[in-house]
Amino acid sequence: MEPGPDGGMVRVVKLKVNANMMSSTIEEIEGRRRGLFLSAGENTLLEIRSRLKELLLSKRVKDQLRHRPADADHGLHEKVARNVLLEAEEWLKTYRDKDSAWFNEEAQYAAAQRELTELETMAMRKFECWIDGSSGLRTN
Repeated sequence: MEPGPDGGMVRVVKLKVNANMMSSTIEEIEGRRRGLFLSAGENTLLEIRSRLKELLLSKRVKDQLRHRPADADHGLHEKVARNVLLEAEEWLKTYRDKDSAWFNEEAQYAAAQRELTELETMAMRKFECWIDGSSGLRTN
């Protein structure tokens, strides 16, 4: 206690104040997982798109189309590639529609991360099935 300017006693409490303007708000922290996940998902989609484009132009696909004229005539290789990409985009959309709180549930987030980790491999395998003729799409 110390005497105040009018002679009354004033309690003085010493505090340390953190004026760090760089720290995150609760809302920002909660939204970070969602943002990181969706960003990783977008990168995965770009990678899938790039790899499919590469495969469509590859000698392997051209060789298969030479042996499968009906597939070539109907552009089946391009349709399969579009379908693979569309499925991956729809998968990611289901997570875009979820709010930040959903991503803060540990079990849900871990399951979504596992799926994301497998997305590119699964997408490429589907197209590989068409190349190998084991997809049920083979027409010759």
